[in-house]
Amino acid sequence: MEADYAVRISGKSMETTIQDESIVLVKCTNELFNGDIGIFMLMETLCVRDIVNLMKRCF
Repeated sequence: MEADYAVRISGKSMETTIQDESIVLVKCTNELFNGDIGIFMLMETLCVRDIVNLMKRCF
């Protein structure tokens, strides 16, 4: 896989999928789908989250 970034994970919120202190490879994209894992910038902090049922949450 080609990666655009490597990011060290800090925290245990994704522990069943990604272990604390792991380094993950990130590919930039404009699309995310149900079941994907996304990395998002929120107030100068990177957050890692599972994407679940995006369409059900849209109004």
